[in-house]
Amino acid sequence: MNLHYISSNGNCFDLKVGHFRMRTADFHTYEWLPQAVAQQYGERPYRFDRSARTYEAQFSVFGTMDEKRTFLNLLHAAFDHDIINMTPGVIVHGEYKIECYITVSSTFYETPFIYDSISIYCPTPFWMKEKTYQLRGRESDMYEYLDYPYGFPYDFKAKLPGYAMITNFGEAPAPYKLIIYGAAVNPFITIDGVQIGVRAVVGADERVEISSTNKTVVLKGAADRDIFNARIKDKSMFDKIKSGNHSVIWSGVFNADLILYEERSEPLWI
Repeated sequence: MNLHYISSNGNCFDLKVGHFRMRTADFHTYEWLPQAVAQQYGERPYRFDRSARTYEAQFSVFGTMDEKRTFLNLLHAAFDHDIINMTPGVIVHGEYKIECYITVSSTFYETPFIYDSISIYCPTPFWMKEKTYQLRGRESDMYEYLDYPYGFPYDFKAKLPGYAMITNFGEAPAPYKLIIYGAAVNPFITIDGVQIGVRAVVGADERVEISSTNKTVVLKGAADRDIFNARIKDKSMFDKIKSGNHSVIWSGVFNADLILYEERSEPLWI
């Protein structure tokens, strides 16, 4: 099973094998907070909320004393980097991950090991699994249909409309990120009748990134540019993708990646 901490600057620490071994962690605990109206007998819940989550964990450090000091210094520097830069790291548990900050650390020595107890603060209390769907245009060879008695110095080729099926395997609606690659003019995809895209020109060396979580539309290239006002004005564009199967349709003249983030209250038991 994968069990890693990855800091926001890309440093990866294996917490299952090697120099660090996770001893205890309460990753499989969670709580839904009911919002309810009092009644004569009991309550009538109308919503369940989730607050930020803090997990408690402890791991041991292996190696010579000098190695243990070196490993801990590297790990704690990574913890501090996330805090100082206000950019979360992630805990990876199997196929799922959760954004986090390490807010408390207490280190003690007990022959022959060093133990570190930490508090893992997760502002968004959901474990996520990414699934990327590659939406690629398809070419048709028009020579199969045009029987001219002479040739042309160029190819008669056209892009066929794109079609794909995607699946949100989770129980809850899934946030998404859509990446549209240029060159394209006014590119968009349609998911169950909802259009997601922009009214803009995307150069060959540019791409558009649309995030349902942050509700952002950014043109990335030589310099990033906010093009939120160029989004397709569909009120459902930033809605999460419901559980189940969905059809995706696009013109086929551009390529795109659609990333679904399946959310769970806890990582799967492995």
